[in-house]
Amino acid sequence: WASNQSDDWAWAYLRALNLWAVGRRDESADLLTALGDSPNFAPFYAARGLLLSELRGTDPTTDLRMAVALEPEDRALNVYLARHLQDVGDWVGSESSIASARARFPDDFNLGLLAAKALIHTDRSDEAVRILEATQVLPSESGRESHLLFAQAHTLAALNQWTRADTYARSTTWPPGGSGPSLSVRAGHTSPRNA
Repeated sequence: WASNQSDDWAWAYLRALNLWAVGRRDESADLLTALGDSPNFAPFYAARGLLLSELRGTDPTTDLRMAVALEPEDRALNVYLARHLQDVGDWVGSESSIASARARFPDDFNLGLLAAKALIHTDRSDEAVRILEATQVLPSESGRESHLLFAQAHTLAALNQWTRADTYARSTTWPPGGSGPSLSVRAGHTSPRNA
């Protein structure tokens, strides 16, 4: 009745939420879709993104970005967007959204863990290590995932250092098989040797 008495989008939105709550998800999705981009209310976009994703397989990224744009100070929306981007493998997009959120919530450990995860997946493990070492996570808070991220970041950082050292070592023995002096790198020491 109320939605027939007013052109305000809020009535259709509230009706859609009620329909969703009683299991009439298709009708709810139709109402939310029909509203287009007229609402200026972040929870609308978060709800529509979630429902259409679950019901129709629609990518919720645009709706989630709109929700964060409307309410950038809502930490939960920022975390939800970052997790979604990571779930679909958009590590660069996730990293960008997390950097923006961390500027507003610098001490949020969830955002710290999400940032570390994105950095690990974009081959920036040294930065991930620095974030994880500065992030305090209580044992009950994401304990297993934070431990795995810590191990991954440190392992990848060590492998990257080893790769850089190996590349350096190879560069000092060039030209291979050639005559003349070259360098030998062993256990962190450099010494001249003849080829």
